[in-house]
Amino acid sequence: MSDVIVGVALVRPRPGVFVDSIAHILVLATPSAVTLVGLGYTASAPGAKKEVTFFLTGLSVPTDGVSFTTIRGTPSGRIFLTSSPDPLTPGGIGGDGALHELVYQAQEGWFAKRCTLHNITGGGIAKSVVPAFLRSLSALPQAEWIVSFQLDTERGLVYTLLRNSTIEMFQLPSSSPGKFDGVPTKVAKTGDLSRQAAMLLPNNPMLKTGSAFRLVALEVVPVAAGGANNKIALVAVTTTGVRLYFSHQRRGYYYGASMGSAAALELAHVRPPPAPQSQHGQGSQQLQVQGQGQQQQQGQQGQQGQHIPFNAIMHAQHAPGGLFLAANNLTPDLDVLLVCAPDVAASSPSSSSAVVATGQGHQSASSSSSGRPFTELAGTVEIPGRTWDLAEVTPRRAALLNELATQPTHPRREWVVLTNMGASVVVRQRPVDTLLDVLEGVSMSGGGGQGEIGVFFERCVDTF
Repeated sequence: MSDVIVGVALVRPRPGVFVDSIAHILVLATPSAVTLVGLGYTASAPGAKKEVTFFLTGLSVPTDGVSFTTIRGTPSGRIFLTSSPDPLTPGGIGGDGALHELVYQAQEGWFAKRCTLHNITGGGIAKSVVPAFLRSLSALPQAEWIVSFQLDTERGLVYTLLRNSTIEMFQLPSSSPGKFDGVPTKVAKTGDLSRQAAMLLPNNPMLKTGSAFRLVALEVVPVAAGGANNKIALVAVTTTGVRLYFSHQRRGYYYGASMGSAAALELAHVRPPPAPQSQHGQGSQQLQVQGQGQQQQQGQQGQQGQHIPFNAIMHAQHAPGGLFLAANNLTPDLDVLLVCAPDVAASSPSSSSAVVATGQGHQSASSSSSGRPFTELAGTVEIPGRTWDLAEVTPRRAALLNELATQPTHPRREWVVLTNMGASVVVRQRPVDTLLDVLEGVSMSGGGGQGEIGVFFERCVDTF
């Protein structure tokens, strides 16, 4: 492969297309083609060590210069792609602002190739046969170009984020329960989210309005973590770290939360980020960052009390359990990672595991069903370089229980932050890890600092 790889993804293959030894497909996108490479993980002989094996599938499709940078797959083997709006290589034509699906099969047919690209949102089959030099005549308006998308494989939905900060929702029809194999159909589109968010979060400086309002990330909320009646299904993040929570239930009405039959996409709640603490409070939830031979505690980096303007967030992730990470660009060579987590010492066990309270409002703490407020702790971590992506590498848990109950049986959660200078691993500090740090600090100080132990148990004893 002589061209520069601009997009890559590891996906599940379609059943019956490849040999049984191929367990995954590596999708490689360059400005000229998208290629599928088979991956297997088998032993060469009984009792031997398993090794990764690459298989040439012979499946490749030209892209006519479009650089596909975001690639995602479903458990059933479907592959969806979107392109970068701007050219990534010299002479490239940039993206086309559309959502594509890479369709592949075992054998060629009379009217179907083994591997083809279908344009879903930009004209369908008619757009796919338009020559590259005429593509601009039938292109979508740039304000409606897709800049990101997410797959909801539980509900059978595709969410697309447009350049004008509008969200569109497509439904994947199903021929059988859990098998979303139909052609995507647009079923919902958000209105003026800037105005709607300002009504739920009035007079908050973190919520930009008008042309300054911009969404940069979408995160799907699993069904098990969607709160009462599976109300919350999607979270969107702005450049200032404000989170917008969306529901499939219309206001004032109730639609059954049946799988894959979303009726609407309504803004249900808006939450601003809490102010990062300038230094560690005793008993607070912490994170650590490990990377490039260094390890440092979460906290306000640099000078004490330094104000970091969170207005250039480009990558964010809302993780199960109410955790939130957002990479804010501070300088050309430095990003600051905003990390937020539920304050399990101040919230009840039920509220700490919820995605969001169902009530609407602009307070930093939301009321839970037990009457205790849902509060968050926040801090910052300096990440060298410009963030390209971040993802959690800890296996997903089957049930989102209170962290105090799961810490004896579950490992610490970890995220990898990939930048142009390397990769850093951010580690979630559980209460038991915080207690260990406090005890080690007391031991190193010769028995001093007993007050820190008292403060820790004063904050956390009520939640055990």
